[in-house]
Amino acid sequence: MAEARIDQRWRENPRNRGLRASDDDRETVAALLRSEHLVGRIDAVELEERMGRCLASRTYADLDQLVADLPRPEPSWARRRRSGVPPHLAFLFIPLVIAAIVLSHGHALWLIFPLAFFVGSRPALSTRRRYVGTRRW
Repeated sequence: MAEARIDQRWRENPRNRGLRASDDDRETVAALLRSEHLVGRIDAVELEERMGRCLASRTYADLDQLVADLPRPEPSWARRRRSGVPPHLAFLFIPLVIAAIVLSHGHALWLIFPLAFFVGSRPALSTRRRYVGTRRW
């Protein structure tokens, strides 16, 4: 079963977790609790208890306590590919280098070495570590 996407900006903003939460923030947490119950992470008794505490919570810190033991979703920007050059554009250079070598009658043969380095080192350069956000609760 696919989990529902729930806007969880309330987890990062505001930095002062002692501020009062709005009704929308409480409803967002309630929707998150319901979705976690559907997935099976929370049983019915625990859901009822957390929902009561959710609706009675006043601050962001109170809401944070309700979801502290639940997994955080990965940010959407972390899922995107971060490579600067799309892979199909990298291989566009290969025919250009071959054409340059043929048209120069072999004098541009040295272009093979930078091209091989570029194509060979690109996978190693594009595997960056993912940013894992720090928890603020």
